[in-house]
Amino acid sequence: MLLCQAKANPNIIFKVLDKPEMACCEQNCSHTDADIPIVYTECLFQNQAGQCLTLYKAFNIHGHGDPQKTIQDKETGEFKHFPDSEGLVGVVEYILEHKLKWVVAWSNIPGKPDKVYTQILEMKEGIDLVKIKFQLDFSGNQSCANKLGYSA
Repeated sequence: MLLCQAKANPNIIFKVLDKPEMACCEQNCSHTDADIPIVYTECLFQNQAGQCLTLYKAFNIHGHGDPQKTIQDKETGEFKHFPDSEGLVGVVEYILEHKLKWVVAWSNIPGKPDKVYTQILEMKEGIDLVKIKFQLDFSGNQSCANKLGYSA
């Protein structure tokens, strides 16, 4: 499970839950995680920011999914991200207060550790997908960001 969790209020939590299809589940099974195909990743965006989040942009670098367009305060938005032949890599940007963007990137590649990366940007700041992919490649299964009173 990937987790991007806020440390203070207001906070926003992102979790990615693997939903692998179990090819076997017998007691003496010898499969490894790499043997289980990824069927989809369930992305959960828990909004505790005190305001509605609005989807600004979504990038399906590997795989496909349809993130929720708005997430009301104290609600959880969710969607399923389905893999392509290389696995799953996605990035979303949600707008906060029309002045901040919350960026979350995740990867779920067979045979590699799951990763997540997050950042909070001012609206005037653009995102660089190459830089985000680089940060994601060197991140772990948890990521945190703080800016202008928000934590993610």
